[in-house]
Amino acid sequence: MVVTGAAQGLGRAFAEHAAREGAAVVVNDVEGELAEAVAAGIRGFGGRASASVRSVAAPEQAAAVIEDCLAAFGKVDGLVNNPGLRHESPLADEDPARLKELIEVNVLGTFHCAINAAKVMRPGSSMVNLGSVSMVGQPGVTAYSASKGAVASMTVGWAVELKSRGIRVNAICPVAVTRMGPGGDPPEKSHRS
Repeated sequence: MVVTGAAQGLGRAFAEHAAREGAAVVVNDVEGELAEAVAAGIRGFGGRASASVRSVAAPEQAAAVIEDCLAAFGKVDGLVNNPGLRHESPLADEDPARLKELIEVNVLGTFHCAINAAKVMRPGSSMVNLGSVSMVGQPGVTAYSASKGAVASMTVGWAVELKSRGIRVNAICPVAVTRMGPGGDPPEKSHRS
């Protein structure tokens, strides 16, 4: 299975939990040293894991993550779509470049991975997309909120479309204290999961 954004935070927890339950996990993240460390830690407790240091915001890199899983483990039967970027900004001060990057990571990264996973998944496979309760709108983080609203919409569409192929698609909206949420790093910083 593939877990994106898995070098730290919730993604790391998802990857480690899946491995403890017997899954072979591709730990994907742009933070190479951290991704390698998570994969090594999983192997250290007897699990199977490899790192894939790629940005899923780029279509060809997202495709390569799925190929990495096929090469390492022979199949892709699970995808946890957890790419994450968040920043805080009043609407009038929103930076178009930061907004574009956030949408490319959170929305397009999720889309790119799902496209490529859907090509190779068999019946019984599962996709889990990371949403957020902020999808209903949250002042000061409307770019993030909008991206999670898009993920919710994509999840519903994919669940209906892929049901006939025996592929489950769900979303979760975890509530957790991470560096991406309030009380994490200072608000002027962008946060990646």
